Amino acid sequence: MNYPKLIVKRENKILTIDWSSFSSDIYQLWIGTEPNNETKVLQIAEKQDFIKIKAKFLIYFFRVLLKNGTEFFTREDLVDLEGTVNFRDYGGWQGFDGKNVIFGKLYRSDVLSQLTSQDLEYIQNQLGIKTVIDYRNEIEREADPDKKWKGATFYSLDPNADMAAMASNTSEKSVATHQKHSFKEMLETVEGRENIKNLKANMTEQYRQFVLSPQSLTVYRKVIQLHLKKENTPILQHCKGGKDRTGFGVAILLLLLGVSEKDVATDFFLTDEYRKEHIASRMELYRKYTTDEEVLDNLRALTSSEPEYLAATFETIKETYGSFDQFVQEGLNISQQEIETLRSLYLV
Repeated sequence: MNYPKLIVKRENKILTIDWSSFSSDIYQLWIGTEPNNETKVLQIAEKQDFIKIKAKFLIYFFRVLLKNGTEFFTREDLVDLEGTVNFRDYGGWQGFDGKNVIFGKLYRSDVLSQLTSQDLEYIQNQLGIKTVIDYRNEIEREADPDKKWKGATFYSLDPNADMAAMASNTSEKSVATHQKHSFKEMLETVEGRENIKNLKANMTEQYRQFVLSPQSLTVYRKVIQLHLKKENTPILQHCKGGKDRTGFGVAILLLLLGVSEKDVATDFFLTDEYRKEHIASRMELYRKYTTDEEVLDNLRALTSSEPEYLAATFETIKETYGSFDQFVQEGLNISQQEIETLRSLYLV
């Protein structure tokens, strides 16, 4: 994205908006609760580096006017729901022909099984999400079924990503109850610890398989097809952590909209920012069972969005198809007309 970035943080229901990185260029800042041109003016700030407001709403949008007359919209990435940690609008990135990905139409999230009644009401009545794509496998869905709301259609599309599912099952609950991937047992044995040392390499291979696996390609083509129909929007993609399977789906869609690989990677890594407390709690748990730093590094990599993962995807696309355009045409069987439809729907 070519525009300067506002730094927006929430803490104890207080929203801090910091524009110190480009304060010499800013002229006016509007803060509102609706996306795009419908943003309502709540407050105008001039000649300041930051402002704090009480966060009464779950997400805020911003309209910025620079001194040179340039005007742009941006948003708070995170939708501050009680039952999720990584539910966000991934609009705003600059795409094809200098246009930006529209706000309020494209969302990504972690698991939806802990949504509260207030969360469900907000998603249904304020965000208006009509289509939900769940990448989890059958075992995951049965263990943590999605909370659902009226007016939405839910699709279960499993790309057969076993390593991604394994990464999602390294929680304290999994360790404590000896579920399918018993990390407690693995951490307490020499053989188990040696196997864990391959986890980062295995996860990197998983990202290659997103590109190479026929089932994966079928799933992600279906995802794109769902995005081609205006009546399906707004659309939410999610898995367990909102990191790997969702991360790949979002990356492909953003690339189709003309977003740069650099900005796609930035969006991908935001997951770690919003899951940092979750990641820290997992690492604290693992340290109860081992002090082997190589083991811990691999476990950290399994729960994080590592640079090697997305890089493996880009490399595999180029090695196998020569270019992203060829991957879209041959691997995903997406036509140029379909790409143009996507851009007409999601770029403004």
